[in-house]
Amino acid sequence: MYKSTFLLALILTACYQAISFAVTTIDDGLVAKYEFNGNALDSSGHGFNGSVNGAILTSDRFGNANSAYYFAGHGENISVSPSPDLYSSGAWSATVWFSFQAGGLYQPRIMSNGTIDLPLTTTDGHPQVAVAGWNYYGIASPFTLNPNTWYNLAAVCDGTFVSMYLNGAYIGTDTHSGGPPSMGFGTLGFGSNLHNGTDWYLGSIDEVRLYSRAITSTEVAQVYSIPEPSSLTLFGCGLALLIARRRR
Repeated sequence: MYKSTFLLALILTACYQAISFAVTTIDDGLVAKYEFNGNALDSSGHGFNGSVNGAILTSDRFGNANSAYYFAGHGENISVSPSPDLYSSGAWSATVWFSFQAGGLYQPRIMSNGTIDLPLTTTDGHPQVAVAGWNYYGIASPFTLNPNTWYNLAAVCDGTFVSMYLNGAYIGTDTHSGGPPSMGFGTLGFGSNLHNGTDWYLGSIDEVRLYSRAITSTEVAQVYSIPEPSSLTLFGCGLALLIARRRR
């Protein structure tokens, strides 16, 4: 019995270490991280905290209360000042979860900072989502999206070109230059275009990750598949082992 218990503990520890390693790996090069669990603080430890302007806490894609922010489409936003500068390294990446509704204004901004824009193309409830860079690059999903549905968007720049992923799947790569590294960033904002006060977003935003490197397609898929929370995976491992043990 003690031997079986020890083996069970050993396997659970291995499961935990495997999950921890995967999460640690996708945190390499992380410049800012906004989990939006009750606040807009930067959980990466770099201090790029957000200031909430009208947005309210709401449930995330798992139904957890106060774990995402809702923007009512009237200019509510979260601003980050000072903002992280990703272009100094040339390569960068941004990932975000979002769920939109019909409405807002012009081309609603999920995220914007004067150099990188993550907008919806229309307010009619069935837009495309895009990655744009102020005339330097631009790519949009080849299909329209559905409202009240959670999506994970990833934009990855290798220093020259920008690629787009949706729900972990590769969408395409823009053939234009990703913009000169010297451009830097303006004020980072979520929910509207802070540079002209328009492009209001209607919907929820959650789990933003900003990197000073180009994450790989495997890492994009890992970000999309991060469980809620990792302890659920551990519980599944333990439950499966206990069931197997009882069947002996």
